[in-house]
Formats: sequence, structure tokens, C-alpha cells
Amino acid sequence: LFRSMMAYVNYEIGKNDTALKAISKVFTLTSEDTSKRSGKDYSYYGKILAKSGNADLGTNYIQTALVIDPKQGDLYDDLADMYNKQKKYDLSALTYQSKINNTTKVAITDYFNMGCAWYNAKNYIKADSAFSKVTEINPTWPNGYFWRGRANAQIDNTAKDGLAKPHYEKFIELANADAANISKQKTNLIEANSYLAFAAFVAKDCKLSIDYWNKVLAIDPNTKQAKDSIEAIKASKDCK
Repeated sequence: LFRSMMAYVNYEIGKNDTALKAISKVFTLTSEDTSKRSGKDYSYYGKILAKSGNADLGTNYIQTALVIDPKQGDLYDDLADMYNKQKKYDLSALTYQSKINNTTKVAITDYFNMGCAWYNAKNYIKADSAFSKVTEINPTWPNGYFWRGRANAQIDNTAKDGLAKPHYEKFIELANADAANISKQKTNLIEANSYLAFAAFVAKDCKLSIDYWNKVLAIDPNTKQAKDSIEAIKASKDCK
């Protein structure tokens, strides 16, 4: 117990090398009777190993800790973060799903983080499903709709069906209504309006497309894509 506590304390105060020596000793001494190890021993060993640069092995210990006690919500976050750093985004997403399934303290951020992980794993349908839950939980948060737009823009990457359109439109509506935070949404507003401009052009609504590109230029007058697109639309035979 003393060596375990030494490992925990040293990890928490940033002395990871000392923590690793202490927890390694705990596991050596309990190698013949693993029942003497607690779930906390496994979780800290996992976190210590990950911080030492051995995330692959660290995830194994975190998983064991969660088998012992699947209700430890924070451990799912630690495990998902390890997978994200290893670019194992599908495993990160599944970890958030396990957290949602096994714990009672589930927050909107769990669905949002799961959606981002599925998006990074290029599973855009599952990403959209997670972000849909985000907008259900908080229908006035712009970012949930922005990320639904992103996911649907990948599902419908030619904009033929305009799947992202209602989500980007809702994002723009909510972002523009939040005057205090609109400056933080500048990049996302450019992306949303650019998609809507592209979708309008695909639908051969050239005037609407130019209107959206002008909205992009109103946000950032130096956006080359917007300037070039307006010139291309004006010269397009489809817009005569």
C-alpha cells in the first residue's frame, strides 16, 4: 500500500520516473498474487507508462482497471486521450461509447468527443449520429450543428444532395446570434458559408452562390477562394 501511494503521489506531482519505479516494484512484489493489486494500481500504472512514452502498454493497464471497475468515468477519458495521441481514433470513439454505456455521469462533451473521434476515424455516419445527440442535448450550441455539417459534407462530398446544408445554416444562425462569441467562430463561419456557396453552385443557383461567397468576404476580405469562385461563377456558361 505504501509503495502504491508513493507511485500515485509522485505521478500527481510530476515526478514520473520516481512513480514508475514505485509502481513497477508494486507489480513485481505482487506477481505471484495479483489479487493484492487494486484497480487504482492498474490505472496509475497505465497513466505512468503512457507519460513515459509507452502508451501502447499503458492502454492495456487502463483497460484492466476498467474491467475491475467499469464505472470509473475519468479513466475512459484517459484511455480515449491515449488512443487519440496514437491516432487510433476508432478505439477512442469506442472508449467514449463504453463510458456512455457504463457510467451515470455522462455529459454532452462525451458525445461531442466521440463524434470528433469518429470523424477523425473517417466514419462520418457514426460521427453524424454522435453530433446529432449533441444538438439534441443542447439545441442552442452552435458547434454541434457545425460538426454535423462537417460530417454530412464528407458523407455527401459532392454536395449533390446538400446533406450538410441544414446543419451549416443552423450553425450560422446561432453563431451570428451570439454576438459575444462571434469572433471565435470566424474560421467556422467561413467554412460554413463556403460550403453553402458550393452547394448553391452545384444546384445551379449562381446568384445564391455569389451571395454566400460575398458573406465569406464580409468575414475576411482576403479570402482568395471566395474571390476566385465569384469570378469563375460569373464566367460560367451555367450562369449566363
